[in-house]
Amino acid sequence: MANVNTDTLSARLSVDALAANLSRVTPIECTWGVSETDLQGLPKGFIPGSIVFDLAAIKALPLIEQTEHTVAAQLSSLGISHKDALVVYDRFGVFSAPRLWWLLKTLGHKNVAILDGGLPAWIEAGRPLSERPHMGGYKPYDCAAPLLRGSDLSHVLSAIDNQVQIVDARPAGRFNGETPEPRAGLRRGHIPGSLSLPFGPLRHAGKLKSKSELAFAIGAAGINMERPIITTCGSGVTAAGLAFIFYHLGKTDVSVYTGSWAQYGASQHPISGPIQCA
Repeated sequence: MANVNTDTLSARLSVDALAANLSRVTPIECTWGVSETDLQGLPKGFIPGSIVFDLAAIKALPLIEQTEHTVAAQLSSLGISHKDALVVYDRFGVFSAPRLWWLLKTLGHKNVAILDGGLPAWIEAGRPLSERPHMGGYKPYDCAAPLLRGSDLSHVLSAIDNQVQIVDARPAGRFNGETPEPRAGLRRGHIPGSLSLPFGPLRHAGKLKSKSELAFAIGAAGINMERPIITTCGSGVTAAGLAFIFYHLGKTDVSVYTGSWAQYGASQHPISGPIQCA
């Protein structure tokens, strides 16, 4: 496999491409699950040279504290600079890695890709593993102008009444209010006027589907790629997955509602669908 241009990584990188350029990029493992049960049974080990980003530590903070400075501080402590070529991955395949990809884009990081298929694809290809992650030294991380942005509750409330599309990544049952939310105390249903595009069916065997398949699913969901989009989900993880897919297809006027249903479902703002608590 020939070397890729690590100065301008494509958004989606294959296992073979990463293996051929491992000395020129920094792999970052960033697995996160809703609960400890979700993490059980995941593959072990690390892609050689990997640094571990603690996404759980960021998401455990109140929304107001999940700032660019918090993320940049962890990147600095891991020895990552804004000039580094980065490839992010997780142990599910493609699940939580897009959330770190999106965070990096909000910091203006140009050269970052997602490993398609994550650690399972690396292992399936017979690539070597390390038992422990790499420990980098401190290096200041300098933020730049955002390449993608986040949305808060006020943006979402405004979007309900204008031309900005709200696209929900949760499973259809949760969107429709037919199945309970995994977080206690949340109402069932969805943000009024939002469109359903579940993230799960956009993957196959741990990898994202082809561009043509993704584009077809987007069209079938009634999403207009010419209009701005805010993505949402349960807590902002698979919403970032949708943002990555839209970006992968050439769309940059897309933002992630970081509070997602964990915030909106707990509020008193209008919803569509059943209103009972989970």
